[in-house]
Amino acid sequence: MLLIGSTLIVFISLVAISIFIFKYKGESDFYSNCLKRIIPVLLIGLFAYWLPVDTLIEIRHHDHVKYAELYKKSLKDPTNKELQEELAREREKLSKEDN
Repeated sequence: MLLIGSTLIVFISLVAISIFIFKYKGESDFYSNCLKRIIPVLLIGLFAYWLPVDTLIEIRHHDHVKYAELYKKSLKDPTNKELQEELAREREKLSKEDN
């Protein structure tokens, strides 16, 4: 989803830049404001896309280290049924803690 969104934002920003430069010669507030909003979103999207999955898991589950480790292991070995069951038990514990 990040790749598709970033690709679309790049396309939109290229169109906005070309219209801004060639048609309005840098004097359009509309396209200027579009670029001011598009570029930070693009940078955040690309940064998130280039982050390793392990880092995203650690950020998301920073207060549940055991669950994060099990989740990372399960992504590396999705056919391990014992690991999947242990992950499900840990997820159940987390849902009980949240309630």
